Amino acid sequence: MMMDESMAHISTCKTLSLTKAKICLCFFAILLFAGCSNKSDNSGESLEPALVRDTVYGQVRGVADRYSTLSWLGIKYAKAPEGELRWRAPRDPESWEGTRDATSFCNACVQYGTALNWIDYDLYGKPQGCEDCLCLNIWRPYTLQENLPVFVYIHGGANLIGSSSLDVYNGARLSSRANMIVVTINYRLGLMGWFYHPVLNTGDSLDDSGNYGTLDIIKSLEWVRDNIEFFGGNPSNVTIAGQSAGSMNALSLMVSPKAAGLFHKAALHSGFMTSSSKASAQKWTLNVIRRLLIQEGRASDNDEADAIIADEGTALGEYLRNLSAEKIYDSAVATKTGGTSDNQDNISDAMFGIFEDGVVIDERIRLKIRDGNYNHVPVIIGSNSSELKMFLMMFLVDSEDLYKLIRDYDPEVSTLDVDDIIGAGAAEIYEQAVSAGQVVFRNYGVDYTAGLLSSYGDAVYAYNFVWEKGTGPFKFLLGGSHAEDVPFMFGNFLPQGESLIGLMWDAQNEPERETISKEMMDYWGSFAWYGNPNIGSGQPYWQKYGDGKHLVIGQGLPQSTDNDETAADIECPACVIEDQLDSLAP
Repeated sequence: MMMDESMAHISTCKTLSLTKAKICLCFFAILLFAGCSNKSDNSGESLEPALVRDTVYGQVRGVADRYSTLSWLGIKYAKAPEGELRWRAPRDPESWEGTRDATSFCNACVQYGTALNWIDYDLYGKPQGCEDCLCLNIWRPYTLQENLPVFVYIHGGANLIGSSSLDVYNGARLSSRANMIVVTINYRLGLMGWFYHPVLNTGDSLDDSGNYGTLDIIKSLEWVRDNIEFFGGNPSNVTIAGQSAGSMNALSLMVSPKAAGLFHKAALHSGFMTSSSKASAQKWTLNVIRRLLIQEGRASDNDEADAIIADEGTALGEYLRNLSAEKIYDSAVATKTGGTSDNQDNISDAMFGIFEDGVVIDERIRLKIRDGNYNHVPVIIGSNSSELKMFLMMFLVDSEDLYKLIRDYDPEVSTLDVDDIIGAGAAEIYEQAVSAGQVVFRNYGVDYTAGLLSSYGDAVYAYNFVWEKGTGPFKFLLGGSHAEDVPFMFGNFLPQGESLIGLMWDAQNEPERETISKEMMDYWGSFAWYGNPNIGSGQPYWQKYGDGKHLVIGQGLPQSTDNDETAADIECPACVIEDQLDSLAP
C-alpha cells in the first residue's frame, strides 16, 4: 500500500473509527432524552444539573444514555502524548473555561486494523486512530445516590489493538444493573505504548521507563482518585478489571509501587503474569528503530543503522519523536494480530509490553507475586473453557474470508459446516491446540496465580466460563473462546456482522445469554461493592479459591466445583510455560 493511502487513515481518525458509535449514541440519546423528560416532569427538575459535573480541570456536560444511566464520554485525563511528549510519561491535561462537551468518544489510540477492532476489510493492516487519545468514559445510574463503587475497565487486545469506544464496552447496562459507576479507558498501544531504548532517554525515570501504556493506566486511576466524587463515586472503593492484555495490565498494577492505593479490588479475565526484561525491551525496540532508519533512507542495512544510533545518541530520539505516526506504523510490517513483523526473528521478546524497568515495574511480575511483594486486594480471576479458539480462527481462515464471514453469516439460512470454514481434517488439530492453550490460560493464568494470591490470605474467587452453545459450526469453532465472557459481563451482545464472537448469537440462544449476563453482572457488582461477590448478589454461593475451587458460569445455575487439575498437580508451571507465553497472542 502507498504511504499516502496509509496516512489518510490516520488523518481522518476523528471521524473514521467513531462514526458508527456516534450515530448509535445520538440515537439512544434522542430516545432517552424523551424518556428522561418524564423524570424531570415528575421531579420538577431539569436534566441539565445532573448532566453537568465539575472536574479539577473544568466542567463537563454528559448525555442521557441507555438503561436510565448518564454518561460522560471522551474526557481527557492527560495531554496528547505527541511530539515532544511521545514516549514520555503522561502529563496532566490543561484546564479549561466554561463547560466542555462530553457526549462522544474520543479517538482510538494508534493501532493497525484487524478483524477484532475494525470489522472492515478495507482497513485491515492499515494504521488507525490518533496519538491524541488519552481519554476515559464514565457511566452512572440516573439517581441521586452518592458514594457508589467505581469499576475501572482496561480493554484487551494484546496491548496492540482495542479502544474504549468499541460498542461491547458500553458501560450503561452494567452500571445500571450493578448500581455502580463504570469507567472505561484508552491507553497507548503497541509501538507508542511500550518502547524502550537509551536514545529516547531524558534523565527522568518515568519518562525513560518504556512502560508508557502502563503509566497511562496509572494516570487514569489518579484522575479517578481526584475527580470521581464529582460523579457520585467513592475514590476509596475502586475495582480495576480487564480481559486478556487488560488483565495482564491489571496484574502489572498489582505489583507496581506507582499504583499503590489507587485501587482496592481486581477482576482478572483470561490473563496471566508476564513481563519482559529491560534488555529484551531494548532489543525489541532496536529492531523497530533500525527499520525506521532504513525506511527513511538514512541507512541501507542494520549495520549502517547501528552506526547512526551509536553516533547520534539522544539526538536520534528527537528525530524519532518528530516522525509521523504513519511512518512508525508502516503498513508493510503489519501482522494479523495488529503487531509488526519487525521482530519476527525473536517474537518472544516484549510481545505484550510491560517491561521490568526498575521503576514502574521494578521486578518480574511473577516473582513479585510469588514473594508476596504486591498490592494485596480481593481478586476475581478466571478464564474461558476453550480460550484459543478465537486465535485459531484468525490464523486458519484467510483474512478477507474471515471479514466476509463476520459480515455476511446468517445462522437462519447458512449451510456451512466446520470443514467449510477451517478446512477438511483440521478439526482434530483444532481440539488439540485448544487443550494445549488451557495449560496457559487456566492452569497457569488462573490456578497457579490464584494459588499464590490466596496463600497470602487474599480473598480470591476463581471462575471458569463455559458457554458453548453457539450457532451452526461456531458452537465448535468459537464456543468458550477467548473474549466470549466480555459481552456477557457488560450485557452487550453486538448484532450479527459486528464482531467475530457475535457469530454465535441467534434468537434461540438469546434468553439463555441474557440470564447468564445478569448472573455475571450481579456477581461482579457485589464484588465491586463489598469485595465479596456473594453479598447481595442473590446468586448461588461462590466459594473462595482453595483446593482448586472454581465457580462454573454458563452451564445452568452457577456452581462451585473442584478444578480437574489444580496448581499442585503442575510441576513448576511458570518454569515450563513462561518462556513460551508469547507464542500465543492474547
